[in-house]
Amino acid sequence: MLALLHEHSVRYLIIGGEAVIYHGYPRLTGDVDLLYEPTEANSERLYAALEEFWGGDVPLLEGPRELATPGIVVQFGRPPNRVDLISTAGTLRFASAWRRRATDQVRARRPFPVFYIGLVDLLAIKREAGRHKDLDDVEQLERISGRRRAPQKRRRLRKKRR
Repeated sequence: MLALLHEHSVRYLIIGGEAVIYHGYPRLTGDVDLLYEPTEANSERLYAALEEFWGGDVPLLEGPRELATPGIVVQFGRPPNRVDLISTAGTLRFASAWRRRATDQVRARRPFPVFYIGLVDLLAIKREAGRHKDLDDVEQLERISGRRRAPQKRRRLRKKRR
């Protein structure tokens, strides 16, 4: 699937558990979460890649326009072989995350790049999601990377003088 995304020039980022593993915290995951740029042009490229993957009609989708819908999540397969296509991740702006992405290479007969969400953005969307497993990922990644969230400034309470 990733090779087809590359061949069709789809702009996507691997997020979720696979990104957590990539950034250094090995854990189990039941799927691959792909955040894609939900523009009309990118959605058409993504749909073309899916048509090639499925050999024709794409289950659950009538056409590329659906993929451009904000907030849509399309799931194919079952854990541990499930792929989730996600058009938005909380308040994260895809264009900003794309600029900060991490790139790796798949070493295949014909190598190609794969794109992961950057660590700072991964930590932000995990915090925003707020689920127990997401907060555990944040804690582990911060421990491994030596990063700590900047402490929030506390307002000093002044005692009234009498």
